[in-house]
Amino acid sequence: MRGQSGLTDATASNIAAISRHEPNKNNGDILPNSEWFAVMALELWRQKVAAHLQCLCQQTDPNGYSERTLRAWSSGENEPPARVLALLLRSADGGKVLTWVMRDCEQPWWIRHKKAERIYNALQAELRE
Repeated sequence: MRGQSGLTDATASNIAAISRHEPNKNNGDILPNSEWFAVMALELWRQKVAAHLQCLCQQTDPNGYSERTLRAWSSGENEPPARVLALLLRSADGGKVLTWVMRDCEQPWWIRHKKAERIYNALQAELRE
């Protein structure tokens, strides 16, 4: 599907069409190389995915990427370099990206991190009242 500006819109059918894999019991629900980024981008930003990616990448890398490249990544046509994931993790949406990447992780360090985050958020809410 195309949005008003010609960028990919996210829908459940887009995500289902991109990803047709079965989860690996040893790795959780880690998607294949050609699919993970597109599914993540569609789930996190839903509409105007390429525009979101451009904006977030430019926060940490002023050179940015072409719209054609961003559309290829967000459609699953090409996989972005690891540097793009690093840029997204350092962007304003870094927390959302990290949470999505780690969504099924059961490692003790990640569970501790999420617990600490919940405690921090509860304390912040308490202090605001």
